[in-house]
Amino acid sequence: QWIDMMPKPDRPLWKTGEPTYVGLPSMSVLKPLMCLYRETGKAKYLDYAREMLPYWEREDGAAPNLVKNATRPEPIHTWYPKPDGWAKAYEMMSCLQGLVEYYRVTGERKYLDAVVAIHRNIRDTERNQVGSVAYNDHFNDAIHCPNAVTEPCDVVHWMRLNHDLYLATGDTKYVDEIELSYYNAMLGAVTRDRTWGARCVRSHGRHQKAPPQSGMTLQHCCVNNMPRCAVDVAQTIAARDAGGTLYVAFYNDGRATVGGDAVEISGNYPVGDTVTVRVTRKTAGKVRFRVPDWCPALTLCSETACRRATK
Repeated sequence: QWIDMMPKPDRPLWKTGEPTYVGLPSMSVLKPLMCLYRETGKAKYLDYAREMLPYWEREDGAAPNLVKNATRPEPIHTWYPKPDGWAKAYEMMSCLQGLVEYYRVTGERKYLDAVVAIHRNIRDTERNQVGSVAYNDHFNDAIHCPNAVTEPCDVVHWMRLNHDLYLATGDTKYVDEIELSYYNAMLGAVTRDRTWGARCVRSHGRHQKAPPQSGMTLQHCCVNNMPRCAVDVAQTIAARDAGGTLYVAFYNDGRATVGGDAVEISGNYPVGDTVTVRVTRKTAGKVRFRVPDWCPALTLCSETACRRATK
């Protein structure tokens, strides 16, 4: 019943977090609201989300005004002075994920268009040297910072944003972004024994090990986010659209089942020279394979594109 305790119009949600990065942390609840609405069908979740959105289209132009500012051509960190106070990277990307989910629920195209535009801005002005975005968890001209410092939380939310945009648009360029980040910044953040991780992944010097957080010995936001990233990558392997076409987008070893269709991938990608993809479908249909952006000369060799499953 937490929704019943949420702030009402006389005390907007963004004001509960206004001193902390212009309310972005509080507003990042948008995606969970949409997920709850999908699962329950309860209008109160969608209604609350609709009350939140005008904050990002304010006539007074107050930061961050994500929807109204989306098509501005200037680098995102220049929209307002002192980006350290408002351009918090993973909180903003979490809010953008919420806007994509809001579009998927309502079909209101302007919200998806806003996220697509901001994503392009981030990609062009905040790509850092280790395959992620932002500089030490802020948008602040990272593309021109040769000594990259990237926070795993930023990597995870950048990958999650690209995952959501891929599902919403079907454009595989977003999977290219996931792949770049996963095989570089993300895996670079995990310790070799896989029991802990980094607070900062760096292009120069040593990565910064994540310290215990909030007074607990096994707690840190970056390390906590890493398993979420693994789930996101697994969910990117295969998808199916409303017309029944199966899409294979990620080629690391694994198995996936989508609506009864099974996909099995082997070959030790991206190290191996050959990847084998076995597809078993319950009914006949098309299978589309993503060609990674870094490998335009890739050829697909297959005796049978798909076969009807037999009992």
